[in-house]
Amino acid sequence: MVKLSTTHRIAGLLVLISVTMVIIGCPARNSHISPEEGNLSSQAQPGTEFEKLKQRITELEKAIIKQVSPVQTHKDAHKTFTLEEKKEYQRLAAELEQQKNLAKTKFNQDIKINVTARLSQAAALLRMTKYNDAETAYRDILAGHPNNTDAITGLGIVLLNTAKNEQAEELLRKALSKDEELLGPDHPMVAIRLSTLADLLQATNRLAEAETMMRRALKIDEASFGPDDPNVAVRLNKLARLLAITNRQSEAESLIQRALETVEDSLGPNHPKVADCLNDKAEILWVTGHSLSEAEPLMRRALEIDEAYFGPDNPKVASRLNSLARLLRSIGQLSEAEPLMRRGLQIEEKSKGPDHPHVAIQLNNLAGLLITTDRQSEAEPLMWRALEIDENAFGPDHPKVAFRLNNLAGVLRDTGRSSEAEPLYQKALTIFENNFGPDHRTTRTVRNNLESLK
Repeated sequence: MVKLSTTHRIAGLLVLISVTMVIIGCPARNSHISPEEGNLSSQAQPGTEFEKLKQRITELEKAIIKQVSPVQTHKDAHKTFTLEEKKEYQRLAAELEQQKNLAKTKFNQDIKINVTARLSQAAALLRMTKYNDAETAYRDILAGHPNNTDAITGLGIVLLNTAKNEQAEELLRKALSKDEELLGPDHPMVAIRLSTLADLLQATNRLAEAETMMRRALKIDEASFGPDDPNVAVRLNKLARLLAITNRQSEAESLIQRALETVEDSLGPNHPKVADCLNDKAEILWVTGHSLSEAEPLMRRALEIDEAYFGPDNPKVASRLNSLARLLRSIGQLSEAEPLMRRGLQIEEKSKGPDHPHVAIQLNNLAGLLITTDRQSEAEPLMWRALEIDENAFGPDHPKVAFRLNNLAGVLRDTGRSSEAEPLYQKALTIFENNFGPDHRTTRTVRNNLESLK
């Protein structure tokens, strides 16, 4: 395969993107009027006031598109809004709806929002963990644009987040197949689709197939962008993590080191993507049984980079604090780990709100540390709160909820309340059996926990 120069590569991609928009019916990003959707009724009333209203709708569409990119990967879905970002998005969306209603009531015009803006609105709902609303939004788009692969992928990711794995897989394979047919098997967008499907396969323990897709995505990006491009580093990172959990330490460490060197050389030593690679390398060293003293300085450097780049109160910093605290806890440095966890929790609560699923993660980790230091009575209310957050965000039958139930049941059991623990274990077991099957290792663990009460 011929490697493209940067100039030719960009030009080629722009041509393909333009062609794609024509074929699948996506309107240009600077227009809110889609002939296909019939933006104006037959009784259009041109005039200064109406033209100003249309122009304002166009401006609002552009603002929403600029703020929220379409969700292409599972990771995109977890790029959650801060409270300020959420407030701004809601302001834009509310005004857009107001302007549409005004066009209808005052001018008798039914103005349709363009597909790109609607994809951004659906992505916003997904990133705010409003999964039911996001599912509806993506299905509404697909009703009029059944071949829009961004909408197909977005819906697949919604279903993956709500543990509807079979439906999600069908959609993600469909998006991959359509983009392969439309763009060719070696297009960078195909690499993105492969990577997203690989995430699902890895989550459902089909690691060999996930690896095949990851390697193909890596090969496409190396050919498209060159071996030293940051996009390639992303692919190397993901593949390295999979190799680490399948006990191929040597290759995993080689790939993650290459990824780190790639982003350092191309973006500089203090870029957030360098922090990502440092943290991933530390996690791989941890998983593969290296001395944790090797991992700790990498995590500290990642934290330092993100604090300097984003500021000390950014959610990205909370993630770094959580990683470092977990490592410190594992090596018995509990007195240092606890304040890091509490600081991470405070950042998440302040930036995303007290009921966000990321807050539940921080609560669960802090509770685990408190249990380690025999403070079960302090840990228990944190675990109840984490359970409530996840039930509200994901629904009562999601595997994330089952993990919370199992952990909470363990505290109840260990504090002499087996009768209270039993129904929680039973509910967790039912959820895992329904989602993972009766023989999955997690299902077996919970079943053993339940049987230990008898």
